[in-house]
Amino acid sequence: MRRLAYVVLMVLVLASLALNVFILVQLENARRAAVGLAERAAQELRPLEDARIRYTVRISESLPVTAEVPFRENLSVPIKTTIPVNLVVPIRQQIQVPVEAGFLSFTLDIPLDLEVPVNLEVPIDLQVPVAISRTVSISTTVPVSLAIPIEIPLADTPFGPALRQLREAAEGIRLEP
Repeated sequence: MRRLAYVVLMVLVLASLALNVFILVQLENARRAAVGLAERAAQELRPLEDARIRYTVRISESLPVTAEVPFRENLSVPIKTTIPVNLVVPIRQQIQVPVEAGFLSFTLDIPLDLEVPVNLEVPIDLQVPVAISRTVSISTTVPVSLAIPIEIPLADTPFGPALRQLREAAEGIRLEP
């Protein structure tokens, strides 16, 4: 019976050894597959580090503009013209004329009832200074329509260092005998 126990024990030891060798072979295959995946991940991460985020921001708004614009200007306006004057000036007046004739002196009241025609052209040639000082209120709405392209390198974002560390970690996984 002892002999049988040794044979059974020997079979169990050999089965355990074969099972351990099988497990070690499977673990080595899994390790090789993991290293292959890590190398592929490192290759895929390299272009991702150089990637850029591209987006176009479109703005279509109306901006209200309100302003007070002061104007101060001194101008010299030339005026060169001829003004025709055609009118009749009525003169209705009582004139007192003192008369002295030797020893006699008196005042004569002379009534004037005249119509004097005035017909002439008055030439005007002058420079008129004009000072302009005014504040103009402006209130309007300005339509704004813009397309702003934005390009951000992924390496310049917080993801950049994390991607680099992940790639370096994946490259660090190697098959060692």
